Amino acid sequence: MLNFSDDELRLVGRSLSEVGVDKPIGYLPLYTLEAMGEHGKLLGEDAMRQGLVAVSFGPDECCIKSGAFYVYDREALAKLLEQHAEALSAAHMTADPDKFIAEIAAHWLDVTHPLTPLIAAAFGEHPLT
Repeated sequence: MLNFSDDELRLVGRSLSEVGVDKPIGYLPLYTLEAMGEHGKLLGEDAMRQGLVAVSFGPDECCIKSGAFYVYDREALAKLLEQHAEALSAAHMTADPDKFIAEIAAHWLDVTHPLTPLIAAAFGEHPLT
């Protein structure tokens, strides 16, 4: 098991703690969440108390080897997906936030995929152009 200092916990947890209007989605590999021990177990509860959605996908339903834990702002994500509904439809992906999370958890998209900028924006990585 990995041991995290308080500073490391803050860095690892930032992926989840910054979820909101400007970063509708955050995730951690399940391996990382488990390595965080009690801190990891509380992340989902903390997210739900803030009105966010928390969901885990095991390795059999996720493109991340250990599986992944996602936290997302359903309303912020719905708004972003609605703004890009045409692009999602063209790529045969859903604009439903809950189903979208399951789709991106299950399928790793190449950086050249037309939806990569949208997904990056959903993770707060950089703005869409």
